[in-house]
Amino acid sequence: MATVAQRSSTTSNSVEKIAAIAKKRAEAGCNGGIFNGEEALAEVAKVDGTWNWALVGPDPVELPLSGGGRGGIEEMRDSIGKHAHSFGLLRIVFGVGTEAKKKFLFIHASDPIDSGNFSQVQRGKAMAVVSKMEQFMQAKIQYIAKIKLESQEDCTAEYVVGKINEVVRGMGSEGLTLDAYKAAWEFERKIHAAESIEKEKRQVEAKKVMEETKAAVAAVAAVPEMEPETKAEETQAKEEPKQRKRIKLFAIGDQVEVWSSKNNMWYMDAEVVDIAKETGAIDGLKIKAGSMKVVYDNGSRFKWVPPQQMEGYLRLSPRPKPPPPLTGNIFHATNGWWSTQWNSCYAELNRGFLQWWESQEAAKRGGLPVGKLHLRGFGCREQGNSLTLKSDSSGATTYNFKFDNPEITSQWVNQLWAHSGFCEEWADFSKAKQGGDDMRKQLMEKMILKKPDDPNSPPAE
Repeated sequence: MATVAQRSSTTSNSVEKIAAIAKKRAEAGCNGGIFNGEEALAEVAKVDGTWNWALVGPDPVELPLSGGGRGGIEEMRDSIGKHAHSFGLLRIVFGVGTEAKKKFLFIHASDPIDSGNFSQVQRGKAMAVVSKMEQFMQAKIQYIAKIKLESQEDCTAEYVVGKINEVVRGMGSEGLTLDAYKAAWEFERKIHAAESIEKEKRQVEAKKVMEETKAAVAAVAAVPEMEPETKAEETQAKEEPKQRKRIKLFAIGDQVEVWSSKNNMWYMDAEVVDIAKETGAIDGLKIKAGSMKVVYDNGSRFKWVPPQQMEGYLRLSPRPKPPPPLTGNIFHATNGWWSTQWNSCYAELNRGFLQWWESQEAAKRGGLPVGKLHLRGFGCREQGNSLTLKSDSSGATTYNFKFDNPEITSQWVNQLWAHSGFCEEWADFSKAKQGGDDMRKQLMEKMILKKPDDPNSPPAE
């Protein structure tokens, strides 16, 4: 039987291995490599920079990055509204070839300040921040216009080009037309067609994988499911002689698939969470020694499977095993009207998802999280106890978090990479799973061979 130290060592090695998978893919450049506001703005300010837009928070010193990329107006639209107040640069091209004209715009993205929710003093503070950010951007690059965006509906080529032509008149406005912009954008899309196709493919895959894995339900107690035939099977078991062969039970933490007679289906997301050491009452039920408690259906249900029913109700799952979950209080950055605010929140990192709520009590009540990220395509940058991150599911938007001390920061970063690696493994598993039963058998064989010396290795089917 495996000791606690052996199980801990096995888990640690597994976590490090899948974290390495995620880091290797991130180093390949799938996330652009820019996580700093100053670097992002500098890249946009280049005539041929890899990014053509970037948004930062209302702080000319720290410049917390809100989002950025090379997808222009269309991509920037998804980041509008994620924060109350953001500023940035947009490089826009009109025409192609020798006729091409590259122009820079100062972007001010915010909620409407004339909504009636602000006092005169607050409006004054907000306008002072706008002035400071304007001066900062002017020192960075010579832009032709300031564009105010108050909603995603404003962030369209028609709106932006229209505003440019309201500001730029006379001799400087030649060629700054919507048709010239569309021609340049189509030309740019063709140049980066392969990259765009790969990006869209990963986004589609990310959405599919998110639907398959689902974020774990926070702090919701699972309910028992009683099999309709349980009583009959128990009676039959009493009448039959004892089992003729010893069977190796699954261990706590094993990934399994469980059959539900009630719903006439296999649940693929099951896990063994407990084993009854002796016969007695558990969870208000009479449980036989050796019975395995299995949680499934996104953590919302459970059942106890006695040893004599194991072969009919449980089977080993070839799906990748997620790293251990991590929970705790951290700080999340939001860009307010006159400063970037660090708000305390309760976060859960589980099964490849990072979710956060206003408080642990909100999570326990089953409330919707304030934010949620699936960590496939994860990338991040540490700076002291702060962390800027993004993933395929966040698109071009970045998120900023802060932790209490270096030890906690390191713990979260390591686990984030590990859960990202799990997401990559799951994506590979999801593709292979489409091959049907034959592919499932191959995955099973591969998984069993993968850990021949693991003391916790479950039995072969």
